[in-house]
Amino acid sequence: MPHATFTTPLGTCAIAWHDAGLTRFLLPDPERPTGTAVVEPPAWISQIIESVQRHLAGDPQDFAQLPYDFTRVPDFVRSVLQATLGIKPGRTATYGDLAEALGLTAAAARAVGSALGTNPWPLLIPCHRVIAASGGMTGFSGPGGDFLPWKGPNCWPNKASFLPRRGGGSESPRNTRNTRKPKTRRHTP
Repeated sequence: MPHATFTTPLGTCAIAWHDAGLTRFLLPDPERPTGTAVVEPPAWISQIIESVQRHLAGDPQDFAQLPYDFTRVPDFVRSVLQATLGIKPGRTATYGDLAEALGLTAAAARAVGSALGTNPWPLLIPCHRVIAASGGMTGFSGPGGDFLPWKGPNCWPNKASFLPRRGGGSESPRNTRNTRKPKTRRHTP
């Protein structure tokens, strides 16, 4: 499967694709070698790489319109990931909000969290914008477990930087069937 690694301000990321769309994205890892590619990335992948580099440099990007190959994930995970695409930059939703958007009770929040834990496109599908009902940042990790450089309320980058905390408003999810809009919150520092 074609893939490429590329540098960002936070370390080396990796992306994989095929004709049907994106198959995988890997968060920055300081130990990942750079510049490896099976083939030269096509123009559409190069554009995604440039957007990721801008995003990780502090210029928020919306990756909702990318061609994800959802055939690679189970149906429930697909529905959760597609609903998560509706959480736009500068907004958050809780695990319970996503469950309710999928027509489930808030009690399904753990199942939603488990599905997000298998996200093959972290950052691109913004699981980092999903927070606990308490407003806390939970379930966020990176290479080797917790991605320590991204933690803490006063440092960039961290989960809080990618997903601002509570406020008002909502966005509609993309590519979802039989779902409601997840409740989202705008960041209010």
